[in-house]
Amino acid sequence: MKYDQYVSDDDKHPLDHLFFVLGNRTFLLLLWISSISTGFYLAYVTSQLDWITRGGGAGLLISTLLTLSPLFRNGIYLSVSVASGFGSRGSDGKTSATTEVSRHTANNIVFGVLLLVISAVINCVGDKVWATIW
Repeated sequence: MKYDQYVSDDDKHPLDHLFFVLGNRTFLLLLWISSISTGFYLAYVTSQLDWITRGGGAGLLISTLLTLSPLFRNGIYLSVSVASGFGSRGSDGKTSATTEVSRHTANNIVFGVLLLVISAVINCVGDKVWATIW
């Protein structure tokens, strides 16, 4: 996704290019179908039913990201910008739609998504990795 030419550099987050993908419903639905299908397939092939719950855990992660997708559609900072009666200029001289406070809040979204992904991976394969290491 490209920014509008008038978007201030202050309103652009360095990770926006990664988060734009998380706002794509088609991509997330295909990923969800793949994770659930893979879980059932591996359970069938290996005769280990725990693969179904692993596929479900991955599906939970993807479903949560789909639920949060409105936060990613415009970019991390711009998705939480607060409309104001007074405009301001960013450090690059362009009109800025966000404030320092809204950019700080948007960073919480980034950290939350990272923790969600890490937690889901641990939920899905943590015991297998742990058993392999020990």
